[in-house]
Amino acid sequence: MDSTVATVYWIVFIVTAVAIQAGLWGVFVKAGQPGWKSLIPVYNYWICIHIVEKPKWWLILIVVPVVNLVMPIVLIIEFCKYFGRPGLGWQTLGMLVPFVILPYFGFSPKVKFGKLKQVKKKTRAMEWAEAIVFALIAATFIRTFFIEAYKIPTPSMEGSLLVGDHLFVSKFHYGARFPLTPIAFPLAHHTMPLLGTKAYVEWIKLPYFRFPGLQTIHRNDVVVFNFPEGDTVVISNQAPSYYDLKRRGGRYTMDQLTVRPLDKKENYVKRCVAIPGDVLEVRNGQLFINGEPGWNPPGMQFLYTLRASQPLPQEFFMSRGITDVGPPNSPHSGVFEYPIHTSPEKAEQLRQLPVIRSVDITFSDTGSVFFSIYHTEWREYSQLFPNTKTFQFTPNNFGPINIPKKGTTVTLDRMSLPFYKRVIAIYEGSKLEELDGRIIINGVETNEYTFKLDYYFMMGDNRHNSQDSRFWGFVPETHIVGKPWFIWFSWDKNAKGIINKIRWNRLFSSVK
Repeated sequence: MDSTVATVYWIVFIVTAVAIQAGLWGVFVKAGQPGWKSLIPVYNYWICIHIVEKPKWWLILIVVPVVNLVMPIVLIIEFCKYFGRPGLGWQTLGMLVPFVILPYFGFSPKVKFGKLKQVKKKTRAMEWAEAIVFALIAATFIRTFFIEAYKIPTPSMEGSLLVGDHLFVSKFHYGARFPLTPIAFPLAHHTMPLLGTKAYVEWIKLPYFRFPGLQTIHRNDVVVFNFPEGDTVVISNQAPSYYDLKRRGGRYTMDQLTVRPLDKKENYVKRCVAIPGDVLEVRNGQLFINGEPGWNPPGMQFLYTLRASQPLPQEFFMSRGITDVGPPNSPHSGVFEYPIHTSPEKAEQLRQLPVIRSVDITFSDTGSVFFSIYHTEWREYSQLFPNTKTFQFTPNNFGPINIPKKGTTVTLDRMSLPFYKRVIAIYEGSKLEELDGRIIINGVETNEYTFKLDYYFMMGDNRHNSQDSRFWGFVPETHIVGKPWFIWFSWDKNAKGIINKIRWNRLFSSVK
């Protein structure tokens, strides 16, 4: 299926690219420029700037990240003006279907090129306002259907992705998702900058639709997705899952909560370790897929306890690429203990240093079962998925569990239902009831269910410092946002000096 879709995409890509290039050739000729100049990268951009009479410094914009993605659309909008089609409708068509509009401008005898004639001269403020509006429209279009910038906020993916890495996320690899809440403030996700209010309105809600992608999600892909439990958020404490806070005994009223539609849930980035139909298990920290040891990403991290004979400055850890370090424990008999998250290879290197007494991996699974109180009623639950005391899973010993696959049917009973409750009732929108030991779905008593969607299991490479599917379960295909493509910038806020804060070796590196 992947190869067929990819073939179709390549055919469409080649046809549209040829159409755009042919149209640009015709546009150049009509504007009095040799057509061959349209074939030379960068130089053709320079000629376009000359044709639409823009400042020469615009050439710099083709190397500015994000802005360079918008500039071709801006130039097409300018062409609309110079080819006698300045209306909003034509400009919108130029933005959406340039492979049609450029050949029309270039080869239709009805379209003539002419210097821009304005009946009424626009003020500088009007020109800037118009430019900003069209730039926002173009940027929103690109961000929605092609590429979106994303910043790594937490260390859950170290050492593959570091806090401060800025990524470009491809929307077209897995297929761009059409906005479910299309009326929103440009370039904002779910919250208005400064104001803190919702950046979208829900007057219009569209059904889920995804364009065909270049590929499906493969095992071990790094994926950006909407946080599955992020549909309801406690306004004063938005980082943890509301459902986890509730499981721990939190009581909230509606005015303390905000509800978000699917496409406005928080964005997460993790590694897809299991795909639909897989059987996943973690044994003593090692991932197993379908009974075989899973792939361990290079640099995968665990929690270690480092014991040193003297206090260690921050530079000691930073110089060795160890960024996830907790505060030291009080010294005991002259020994200083540090909780650190690092790879087994770096842990072994640390053991060779004279100042280090020991570096031991910490497979602590304490705290995985909690007792929660509602006034005077005590109940026991697990913080690990499926969040019930029946399955006392831990981060290091988890499963086995089956990953739901579209079209497959499972038997529902007391042991299996906890895994699929949210899948059935929330992600797939079926009415689920439990009455006197009976399971009723959409008004019909049943002991089985057939999945409508594919699901994935996501884990962070920093295995002991990651809130992932081990805590909140499966990721539905509807929640997939895109594929991290490459790191275009990386900023280390803990480094000293502006130059040192930029991680130069990570600039324009691919995400693996």
